[in-house]
Amino acid sequence: MDGVTKIAEKNNVPEIATLPFLLRGYSAGGVFAHNFSTYQPDRSVAFVDIMGIGI
Repeated sequence: MDGVTKIAEKNNVPEIATLPFLLRGYSAGGVFAHNFSTYQPDRSVAFVDIMGIGI
């Protein structure tokens, strides 16, 4: 969140800091997407957790 705010300030586009996220993740990235959307529902549009099946 702080990183997005810093990028917005550096590039002089403050509206970027308030946009919601559309998250997609594989494996641990999917866990992060799920957790982020759980703890920051107002900053999440949706998330996708893509998980493969090991044989």
